[in-house]
Amino acid sequence: MLADRSPFDIGQLTWPEAIQFLLESDAMPLGDVQPTLRGPLEQIVARAMDRDLHARCQTAAELAADLQRFLDGHPLADARVPAASPFERWPVAVHDVRALAASPDGRLVALGLASGSIELRDLHTGALIVSFDGDRVAVSALTFASGGHLVAAWDDGRVATIAVEES
Repeated sequence: MLADRSPFDIGQLTWPEAIQFLLESDAMPLGDVQPTLRGPLEQIVARAMDRDLHARCQTAAELAADLQRFLDGHPLADARVPAASPFERWPVAVHDVRALAASPDGRLVALGLASGSIELRDLHTGALIVSFDGDRVAVSALTFASGGHLVAAWDDGRVATIAVEES
């Protein structure tokens, strides 16, 4: 709201491209969009939008305290180190990922790999839930369908529906 624009420009991307962009990219720093807002306010916004849930404000009161310190002209309580993207934390190389899909509830992400395998991971921790072995034909598309199913397509034209068992 402070920048009068979305922190991510995904308007011209397809759904799979948008999901991959959001997983791999950090929001543009507030000061880059609105130079007059560089400094402590930019740091507060960055902390509120941090990818690492533990680095974010844990309560509304914590965010309010940061904003009050800013308004009072006091330094922020502590500096935060920017979090790595999920792909940097997960044991999957970005160049291996050919297709992505996020579950409707935002808890799971499916990764289609160049090897033809599909991995289902916890979106926040990157923990591997299940892996479906492929046969060296790259996955070209993934979509979560109704009823807890994942629809996968490979570069050779094969399509499969996989039942997703969540724990």
